[in-house]
Amino acid sequence: YIVNAICNVVMTENSFYNACPTCKRKVIEEGNEYNCENCKSRLQTCNVNYKLTTNFSDYTGDVWVGLFNDQGEELLKTKAEEIKKLKDSGEESEMKSIYGGVRGKEYTFAVRVKKD
Repeated sequence: YIVNAICNVVMTENSFYNACPTCKRKVIEEGNEYNCENCKSRLQTCNVNYKLTTNFSDYTGDVWVGLFNDQGEELLKTKAEEIKKLKDSGEESEMKSIYGGVRGKEYTFAVRVKKD
C-alpha cells in the first residue's frame, strides 16, 4: 500500500541496537567484543541500527509502525550511530529534538501489512 500520513510520535526508548554488520541482527556485547549468535561470529566492531516505534495517522485513523535502519535514517535524516553518541554523552535533549522534529509532518510510505 502507498500511504500519506502524519507522524505523531517517535518513541525514544530502545530505538537503536548494536547490530552485526553481516546479518543486521542484534549482537551481544562481551567485554571488548560483540557476539553474533545468528552468524556464530565474534566481532571487534558492530553497527548501530534503528528499530523505531512510531505512530502515524491519516483520515482513517492511526497506526503504530516499526521502522528499521534504512527507514529510520530516511525519517530522521540522522544515522543511528549519531543518536547513540548523543545519548551516551548525556545530550538526550538534542536526541529528543531530532526525534521531535518529525512530529506533525506528512510522509508518504509504501507499507506492508501483517495480521496478528
